[in-house]
Amino acid sequence: MSKNSARNSPCDCGSGKKYKKCCLIRDENIAQIELNPNLLYEDVEEEFFENHEFDEMPEPLEDHSIELKNEHYLFDSHEIENVETPPLPEITDKEVQIVNDWGEKYVTIKNPDELISHLNQFLQKHPSLVPHLWLEEEVLFELGAMLLRRGTGSQYIEVLLNIRQNFPDTYIKSYAYYDNDLIVDHICRNETDKAAQYMSNFMKYPENDPGKLFSLIDFFCATNQQSLLAELLETNYSKILHSKKIIGASKVIEPFLWACYYIPALEAPRDKRSMLYLSSAFKALEIDFKDEYYQPDFLLKRLNTITNKIEGSLEEQYRSTKNAIAFYHEISLNFIGWSHREKNIPLLTSYYNHALIFEYFQTCIPENKRPKSPFLFIQNHFEETLGRMSSHLFELNTVKMLSSFRAFYWFADYLLAHDAISAIEAKKLQNWCKVLNKKAMPSLLKMEFEALYFVDDVLS
Repeated sequence: MSKNSARNSPCDCGSGKKYKKCCLIRDENIAQIELNPNLLYEDVEEEFFENHEFDEMPEPLEDHSIELKNEHYLFDSHEIENVETPPLPEITDKEVQIVNDWGEKYVTIKNPDELISHLNQFLQKHPSLVPHLWLEEEVLFELGAMLLRRGTGSQYIEVLLNIRQNFPDTYIKSYAYYDNDLIVDHICRNETDKAAQYMSNFMKYPENDPGKLFSLIDFFCATNQQSLLAELLETNYSKILHSKKIIGASKVIEPFLWACYYIPALEAPRDKRSMLYLSSAFKALEIDFKDEYYQPDFLLKRLNTITNKIEGSLEEQYRSTKNAIAFYHEISLNFIGWSHREKNIPLLTSYYNHALIFEYFQTCIPENKRPKSPFLFIQNHFEETLGRMSSHLFELNTVKMLSSFRAFYWFADYLLAHDAISAIEAKKLQNWCKVLNKKAMPSLLKMEFEALYFVDDVLS
């Protein structure tokens, strides 16, 4: 549709009708919604809430695909090892002066090459004093930022490897940031086998930095690192879930199940026997699922939702259900199988895209409301929602942001293939994703190693 179309001209959507008898009213409605996004939604009928249990309508950002009876297991005691570092040794007044002199010169250095030289000289001459530099507090982070801004992140990787090998007591204090960068760097270089060697600290100390742990899980999903994700979570999911320190620990359940159970089940022949095996595997886990997750018929239906082609109109299906959230969950699940089948996107990455699509609808739909039209996207509303999804406590989740652009790029094709939107609407949505990616990428490449993975792909 085009707002520049004359009323009596053929409509740009290709229907063959005049614009005034085709998309004019829709365009006028969109113009009004752009000024007031609340017009996108209508009230949910009160009798719906009277006749349905509330666990069928999850709160925003809950995972609708994993329904737990309760979360009491999150508060059981579970022994988890914590990072312990030896106390700083006493040093002489002369050694204190050596450390202070290094620090005074450090704050004057603006060139990263000079800073690397300054650091290496100290590491070689005074290795016993390195803990007193408190490199993990500021110096290494500042050096990494300088090198990324310059586009020479590989030099930072060399510094980290040196500190990791020769000064482990300093390294371990902020290992989550450093090991994350080493892992990401190897994956960006297609060296997955080398990345695995830097996961030991995450597996040993899962409570130390939950934020970085969750970010690494996101990256593994987005980049299809199924074996690394399985290795990280298969022996640690219970520790994480039982932790009293990790807020939102249940977020690991879905990636864990996909890496270890759903993907193998989707890649194997499906029958009653295989679903019985899957339900038995779920029973053996320390996760208190709802009863249907132990029923082979339920699991078979869930997997078929992913792999089977949808029959009929998505619009009609939406109109026939009062539970909009459940509808979007089913559609986003089906998007997994379609992405894998039609676009050759790996199953783990397709799962992550599904999770982002579903979270989008959970995030943007106000409480007790439902969209008047299931797949009407308004640019400013779309961009605002993706921004909210990608930010947490003033921190930007680079992987989530860049993956969201790609998820919706492919979701536009999915909706077009199912006649849920027109070719022009699909192209418009994809162009928004390209523009957002183009705007964000230069800055992100100067901030995060993860952004390197998304260079030279479909949105570039």
